Amino acid sequence: MQSPTRFVTHPAALSDLCAALAEQPALALDTEFMRERTYRAELCLVQIGWPSGAVCVDPIALESVAPLAAPLGAATSVKVLHAARQDLEVLLPAVGAIGSVFDTQVAAALTGLPAQIGYGELTRRLLEVELAKAHTRADWSKRPLSDEQIEYALDDVRYLLPLRERLLETLDRLNRLAWLDEELAPLSRPMQASVDPDRAWQRLKGLQGLDDARLALARSLAAWRERREASWRTLFPDRQSRLAVSTEENRLDALVRFFHARMHAA
Repeated sequence: MQSPTRFVTHPAALSDLCAALAEQPALALDTEFMRERTYRAELCLVQIGWPSGAVCVDPIALESVAPLAAPLGAATSVKVLHAARQDLEVLLPAVGAIGSVFDTQVAAALTGLPAQIGYGELTRRLLEVELAKAHTRADWSKRPLSDEQIEYALDDVRYLLPLRERLLETLDRLNRLAWLDEELAPLSRPMQASVDPDRAWQRLKGLQGLDDARLALARSLAAWRERREASWRTLFPDRQSRLAVSTEENRLDALVRFFHARMHAA
């Protein structure tokens, strides 16, 4: 595959990229996203790699990244990610479910490495490559991105395919490939990457000690918040939601009015 420009910002370039990606048996995949200002994560960058290159796709410049749904959703090519669940969740509204997922963190744990091993540490241990850490906390929603940021983002996919090969070799030697298949299967099921609004309350912290009425209100609030698309100015973060449930009102409709009043006063 001939390497396209490393930063895709135009629909025509995205279309050409998708056609080329469809020919690849394995793709490396990562995302950059922001959660600070929005309830749902804001997709800011999609990085895709293949054996001879890598590219960043800019969802902010493009009206839609939906064309990526075909190559990323295809079951005929493996998509290699590290700690995949958050990426799958962020990508789901933009491109749908990702097909045939290989998670290097899951595979690494089955070889005996720490269960939560990071991408940088795994790359250092298995490939003897030290990755830069300068842009770990960058604001990926801001444009333009610097050349250093783009290189940092591309590094997040450049080593995923070699890591997969190294991990598969080890798991084959340990006779644990069947274990890996079992662990990876749920990641390719679309419902595993989405959040059931009626279970969203389970993600809230600090609910211990609430009485039954307040706990029921927290569940209702979490479900209402999950079903909406809005900024933090409209939908409060977890800490403020818990505080409001505990101290402000005891009915969901009253809490909604309370949130909107706070928003307009800000």
